Amino acid sequence: MSLPSSTLSSTITLSTKTFSNSNFISAGHPQSSAPMTTCSSITSSNSSSSTKKYTSERIKLLLKQQTSTYTVIKNEKTNSSLCWKVFGFPAKKSEANGEYEKIEGFTSCQTCNQTFAYTPSSGTRNMLAHQCVKNLTNNNNKRTTSSSSSTQPKLNSMMNIFKKVKLNEKEIDTVKDLTCSWICRDMRSFKIIEDNGLKQLLQEFVILGSKYGEFDVANALRGADTMSNHIYDLANEYRAILKDILQEPLESGCICVSPDLWSDNHKKIPYLGITATFVTKQFEYKIVDLCCKPFLGDDHSGKSLLIAIQKALEPFGIYDLNKLSFMSDRGANLIKALEDYETLYCFPHRINNVLKRAFFQLPVHRIKTNPPATTQPSASTTSVNNLNDTDESSSEDEEILQPTKRIRKKKQTKKQSSSTNVNDPMKLDLKDLPVVAREIIETIKQCKKLVRYIKKNGLNKTIQENGGVALQQSTVVRWLSLINLLESLVTSYEQTKRILNNRRQQAKLNKIDEYTLKQLICLLKPFKHVLQLVQKGDSPSLYMVLPMTLTLKKALSSFDELLKYQTTTTKTTDDKENSSEQGSDEESELLVESEGFKILRLRVLELFNLMFELDLRHYTATLLHPCYRQLRGCSNSERDEVHLYVREEMKRILYHSKQQQQDVSPEIKKRKVQISFLQEYEDDNDLNSPSINDKSSGSEDYSYIPLQADELTRYLSMELDKSKLSSNPLEFWKDYQGAFPILSVLARQIHCIPASSAAVERCFSSSGFIVNERRACLSPDQLDNIIVIRSVKNLQK
Repeated sequence: MSLPSSTLSSTITLSTKTFSNSNFISAGHPQSSAPMTTCSSITSSNSSSSTKKYTSERIKLLLKQQTSTYTVIKNEKTNSSLCWKVFGFPAKKSEANGEYEKIEGFTSCQTCNQTFAYTPSSGTRNMLAHQCVKNLTNNNNKRTTSSSSSTQPKLNSMMNIFKKVKLNEKEIDTVKDLTCSWICRDMRSFKIIEDNGLKQLLQEFVILGSKYGEFDVANALRGADTMSNHIYDLANEYRAILKDILQEPLESGCICVSPDLWSDNHKKIPYLGITATFVTKQFEYKIVDLCCKPFLGDDHSGKSLLIAIQKALEPFGIYDLNKLSFMSDRGANLIKALEDYETLYCFPHRINNVLKRAFFQLPVHRIKTNPPATTQPSASTTSVNNLNDTDESSSEDEEILQPTKRIRKKKQTKKQSSSTNVNDPMKLDLKDLPVVAREIIETIKQCKKLVRYIKKNGLNKTIQENGGVALQQSTVVRWLSLINLLESLVTSYEQTKRILNNRRQQAKLNKIDEYTLKQLICLLKPFKHVLQLVQKGDSPSLYMVLPMTLTLKKALSSFDELLKYQTTTTKTTDDKENSSEQGSDEESELLVESEGFKILRLRVLELFNLMFELDLRHYTATLLHPCYRQLRGCSNSERDEVHLYVREEMKRILYHSKQQQQDVSPEIKKRKVQISFLQEYEDDNDLNSPSINDKSSGSEDYSYIPLQADELTRYLSMELDKSKLSSNPLEFWKDYQGAFPILSVLARQIHCIPASSAAVERCFSSSGFIVNERRACLSPDQLDNIIVIRSVKNLQK
């Protein structure tokens, strides 16, 4: 039915007037809705009528001003384009049923309501160029490529939310064929396909493919030179990240640095490696490799080494070495370099030195000509004058080096000196040892020769086929390897004997007595357990040194104690021991200590007492572990001195806290509990205050009288459920930092120090893996960059 011309002209006039004034007719005016419906019926399609009634600008205004009537609905169709995460279709609420009906021919942004004309054939070019879509793309790129610690967990979480698809067999076979061809052609490890870094890289290509469709990957990949240059930039960014991470622990004195020297096996380039262990404000124990830089000193003297250490730490904002603690081995140049700083020496290194000397595995005269293996293997080019002073003293003085913070003991050295002057264990030669003891030393040498023969002739596989285990070789540097050698030989003694008889080589086993091997294992097993426990690097370990030292001394004091140790550790150890070891424990009661074995046991004990002396920080670390706070096994005088040392350290922390408070605005003061304790310690100069009935050491050097119920006293007297305590002491101090604000700071400073320098040794092991035969020409500076990037990535896990 056609409309009168007057009606049609009025409708057009009304529509024109409405658009020009932007005064939109509401649904409450029935006279205006009818003409629009009539106009809609005239058009040939809904699309054309929508275009006539709406424009992009009008829809944008409607979406902003009439939110109850107009909205943007999502595109329900499956779309691969990223723009549909931002854009949708404008829609108007229907008067009849209250549902939103899509306005055809347009698409609108859900964020800013920007509207574009859209048809399925027009494409998404305008939407992709919109700023809101670009912002979303940039945010996605940041989530997947950012190297900061705050975004790294997001990357890991994103790996679990990608769409799961099921590929068909043909597609899976294609991927497997390409993977196997790559592994075989380029001689890669099979495990490389499980590498997380490779998965992240491939996932990024999938994201790019969803954005651009199929494209040549050469457009995204860059050449070797470009990637090499980018590693320099990335390493500098990561050093800046480390600098920020280390700032708070540095100011709190909660960083310990382990420096050492190393050289690669190919070009013999000397490197300086530095590893830092620190405790965060959240009481988390962290390890990070700061550098593995080429050592550019003029020589390998202590002075040159100290300069190199200072320069290596500067990129991380560490300029004052007095804020650090140091953990080091006893290399002559390291001792000289760190003599003015608070340094603790590696406990496992010391045990290794004691055992090597006790069993005459390293002649004394060799130390004078060669620098220590743990310090610089490639120092053959160093002139003798450069290390003349330190080398001469290292042969003997290094062996009896005193700790930095020595604990005072009662004078009991007169009786010992009269007995040790006759046969000084440090100067005793192998020829001066009784014959029965020399036979045991000879047994060790024969065991090494036998294992070399077995390995050289490929007989380990035959031993395993006959029910034994492969015999393991030993090195002088790692004494644990000798213990493993003896244990493997005892386990496979019968199989080895049978194989040697078949080859008519039984003479190689004639000088090796199985009974002697079992006694040697019995003697060395306590050292094996101690070394394995102390060298764990994922949690504090300094507190173990004192109880482990007392355990070793007790086990070596008599043969009965040694046997008792075997039975107790067999019941409590979590290590997987060989079946023969369990049998040897059952027959350990039948063993009788031979005369030669007794001589060696007492020699090991005497050398251990002579060559290793505990530092006050060893005692303090044990005291600050809630499970060992009573210092059992220590004398009363030792406990008194440790308590006095802890209180002096608390006074030092309190003094620094007061200085910091003067420079800090009141807004930063958050913990009221800590402030009250600081005020309590301000009155510690009142000598008339009632004192604790502590046992006094009687020393005139310590005149400090502790206040009643100070933090240390309350910590020592508090009742704890030991079954709920963790082996990690930092978990306790995290929970009780409010009750013990000063002691908790001291706990952070002490427990950041490891018991060994194993962390920097692991850094060198990683460096040796990187500079392999295929990459022998890798730039030394690039190795340093790789170590830093790898270390930060591990820190962010």
